[in-house]
Amino acid sequence: MKFKILGLLFVSAFLISCGSITHNEPKIYVSGMEPMMDKDTNIVLAEIEDTWKFQCNKFWTTQDPTLKNVSKEMKDTIAFTEQEVDRIFSPKGEYKVMVFSKLLSSEKIASGTISSSGLSLPQAGEGATDKSHAFIRVVFRDDKLVHFHVWRD
Repeated sequence: MKFKILGLLFVSAFLISCGSITHNEPKIYVSGMEPMMDKDTNIVLAEIEDTWKFQCNKFWTTQDPTLKNVSKEMKDTIAFTEQEVDRIFSPKGEYKVMVFSKLLSSEKIASGTISSSGLSLPQAGEGATDKSHAFIRVVFRDDKLVHFHVWRD
């Protein structure tokens, strides 16, 4: 019984330490995005796509959008709140909204049992895959970065 508990504690500690590696990565992107506020579209996109290797999943352009336009266009991605729409889109201008994603990690999750001697015994069959992504949503007004949001799943 002691070995089972020790084995379980060891595995838990290992999994927690592995998870924290990718957990902090979005913070790096937030600190990288902050100095790019009011920068030109090309500069921001070069950093996101070329340096950080994110891929664009959603791209939308509009002129002087309303809450209805924004809600309709962004319904299948992380939507803006009404307060964000008021704050971000109230000034008139040409807007570009882009959502990027990047795979942070992909790990196979094996299931199994622990033997009476404390050894793990893998279970036959395929395990699941745990994938973790980072996302960046950017908003440009008249080709200048006016808003960004970074998160992970």
